[in-house]
Amino acid sequence: MALDATVGSIMANSYVTEDEADDYFADRMHSALWDSVTNKEAFLVSNSRILDWQLKFSGYKTSDIQSMQFPRTGIVLRSGYVVPGDTIPSEVKFAVFELTLASISRDRTADSSLAGIEQVKAGPLFIKASLGGYASSHPKVIPDHVRNILSEYIMSSGIGVVRLERA
Repeated sequence: MALDATVGSIMANSYVTEDEADDYFADRMHSALWDSVTNKEAFLVSNSRILDWQLKFSGYKTSDIQSMQFPRTGIVLRSGYVVPGDTIPSEVKFAVFELTLASISRDRTADSSLAGIEQVKAGPLFIKASLGGYASSHPKVIPDHVRNILSEYIMSSGIGVVRLERA
């Protein structure tokens, strides 16, 4: 299937086009790996889908028939800006680019062959299970810097700070 970045389409499978990615990486430091990728469309499609599958976004899909999580309605940023329900925010596009770059040298969704192992000793054989388990031997699917880009668009889990204004 070819990359389709049509906003709100039932057939869309990416938030960005290859041309947009080329432009982004042309201005980004430490992005030489992007030039070595042979199937750029597959990376962009996969990482757009990973964002959709891994994160719970604020607001609501603009249409019941759209295939991707964006565009969305009902998102208001901390500044008071209301995100239009007919566009893909630049932060979502930046997140796809950054997740793609982080995924080029390593499949971030693959299970680690060392999951749950903290130490291995060859002779005589000694294996120690990790109390941290899987998380200690595998990178996060969505790196912190990508999650930070999307911080105003994703629903938080846990304790947060809310500014209260009195009239």
